[in-house]
Amino acid sequence: MCPQHAVAFPNPFTIFLCCSSFSLSQIYCIENAHGQLVRDLDFNPNKQYYLASCGDDCKVKFWDTRNVTEPVKTLEEHSHW
Repeated sequence: MCPQHAVAFPNPFTIFLCCSSFSLSQIYCIENAHGQLVRDLDFNPNKQYYLASCGDDCKVKFWDTRNVTEPVKTLEEHSHW
């Protein structure tokens, strides 16, 4: 599997997972990943299929990129402040 990069554009609520930051070839798409703007994304360096995302909806969501139909876990206590 190629190194993964995640970007959240052009729709600020959707996460696109790409194989290459140069070609931006889409390999996954998480529609409406958050109820508001997606602020940050990060892959787990120890588990290549796990992605964490956070958004202005004050939620942190953990995803398994092998099945992106729903998050593995959602934390609702997150705050930007």
